[in-house]
Amino acid sequence: TGPSGLDDVSAQLAANPFAKFIMSLLPTPSNPGPYVIYDNPQGTFDLSAHNASYIRGVTDIDNRYSIRIDHQFNNRNQIFARYTVEPISGPRFFGVAPSNPMDQVQDDVITSRDIATGYTLILSNNLVNNFHYSLIRSIEDRTPEPSGLTTDFAAKYGLTPATLGKGFPSVGGLGFAYSVGNGGYYDNVDQNFDLGDALTWTKGKHLFQFGGDDRWIQSNLYDTANEFGGSYNFSSVMTNTTGTGSGSGGSNLATLDLGDIYSYQAAPVPVPGYYRWHYYALFAQDDWRILPKLTLNLGLRWETETPRKEKFNNQAIMVASTMANPNTAAFCFSGSCGLGQGLWPTNWHGFEPRVGISYLATPKITVHAAYGLFRTPLTGYENVPDPDFNVASATIGNQTGGTIPNSTVNYITNPVPKLVSAYTALGGSRGPFYSSSGFNPDYVEQTSAVPYMQDWSLSVQYELSPNTIVQVAYQGNKGTHLIGSFASSKNIPTLATLQANVAAGVNLGGTAIVPAGSVGVSGENVLQALNPYPGFANVSLPEIYPRRGSSSYNALYASIVHRYGQGLTMTGYYSWGKSLDNVPNVIGGTGFGSISMNVPQDPHNEFGEWSVSGFDVPSLL
Repeated sequence: TGPSGLDDVSAQLAANPFAKFIMSLLPTPSNPGPYVIYDNPQGTFDLSAHNASYIRGVTDIDNRYSIRIDHQFNNRNQIFARYTVEPISGPRFFGVAPSNPMDQVQDDVITSRDIATGYTLILSNNLVNNFHYSLIRSIEDRTPEPSGLTTDFAAKYGLTPATLGKGFPSVGGLGFAYSVGNGGYYDNVDQNFDLGDALTWTKGKHLFQFGGDDRWIQSNLYDTANEFGGSYNFSSVMTNTTGTGSGSGGSNLATLDLGDIYSYQAAPVPVPGYYRWHYYALFAQDDWRILPKLTLNLGLRWETETPRKEKFNNQAIMVASTMANPNTAAFCFSGSCGLGQGLWPTNWHGFEPRVGISYLATPKITVHAAYGLFRTPLTGYENVPDPDFNVASATIGNQTGGTIPNSTVNYITNPVPKLVSAYTALGGSRGPFYSSSGFNPDYVEQTSAVPYMQDWSLSVQYELSPNTIVQVAYQGNKGTHLIGSFASSKNIPTLATLQANVAAGVNLGGTAIVPAGSVGVSGENVLQALNPYPGFANVSLPEIYPRRGSSSYNALYASIVHRYGQGLTMTGYYSWGKSLDNVPNVIGGTGFGSISMNVPQDPHNEFGEWSVSGFDVPSLL
């Protein structure tokens, strides 16, 4: 029983070609397909509501090869060239055969090509130059199964046509153990160019090295998730006793049979993200053998990496100068409203000193000490467009978005018309915009701070016997301006504001009164009105690349190595240390580990997250 007053929807199913098509593709006890095993011939449920098992899997195909050519022109000139191809594919299946167009898993195909060359020129007995160049191009495609691309299934069965003119729509909320179709598709094309040169000069007690690097880093991201027919959700709420979350009963399948759409998402216009970084570096180093027992290593590296740019300036950023004033909070595209092309101003002061010392105190004791400062990469933190403009400008579902206003959206009687892209709806303007519809603009702190690490160490090595070496070492590390979690929202009330309103007995769920001429959204609740930027009441304003993280690491190490001979060596090792930080993952720049992607307890106070690192290992033997 539901708002429609129906218990039997078989007549509606008979008149619903899309629902009938889905039903025909589903495994049944009489036709289970190759990857579903029913518990009994009738397919009835046991006491744990289980009636079948499904099989899922992937086939990895990896046939890589590499070709290298080395040529020596004479005793002073030599060159090499290398070409590597790494084609990897992973056809998948999940419950149904890949020939079934509603297969919910994707096909992955990754093809990487690497071209590298190097040229070595011996200018004299104490002067050598090395030049290198490389190009790495990687294409990663996550696409529907070929069976799902034979036609535009949405248009064929009366739904809103697919943006790309082909594909099977994603259908969720049916209550099955697996979904119908999938929307997690994308195409990524990454290219890295690296050009560098290094000159080595031996003069007296000095070994000098000078050089530089120039790297162009490109990441072209194509989010095709909702371009193969969109994503539909059919909820039992639409067919329960009240048609609301407080009702009882209802059936997801019945909602599909009726054609009532609980929610629908699509990408009316593809808007790729063409992201660019540029890296520059120069270095000078001197290994100075001051005395037979004392060697000093002095180095200075200068490097600068530009923050992320987008080829067409398609980066929607909250303008820092207006964030302090709620009445004028706005977002602009890169290159507008005083913003540069990068997400934040480039820091050109990347001087990184490195110092090392090695001292042979006695014939059996060697002391090493070192200090270095290193900037961490700005790339590798995400592989999706951010913000993602591949969305519609309006929310579709329930009573909103059909051809008949204020009526239940139904793909048979009240279908969804062709949607307008949120990007297109901006009309070509680059800002400022005082509200947002469809997508989340990003907040990026407009300082030139870049993440960097400082390392220092001291070790003593003792030759216990001709075949035994004992070493004791201390290592310290400090991270500054580290990039933290992207999960934090800037458009939420402070904890003090919430506590004050709760103490005053304010009904946070009640409808807010927006005075005429004030910034706000009609119909917003009191909690939304407490947001610091009420013009974006329904937008979280996520912060990306926050550079306020810190870390600290201190450890003691002890090791012993004994060589028995005949190729047999015994190694013993023990470490004792502690790592503290207030960021999810401070190791590298390749995304966050599963250990801590949670939103901070108080997004307005990241330093409240200072604690033992998720990857800390206090003692290791």
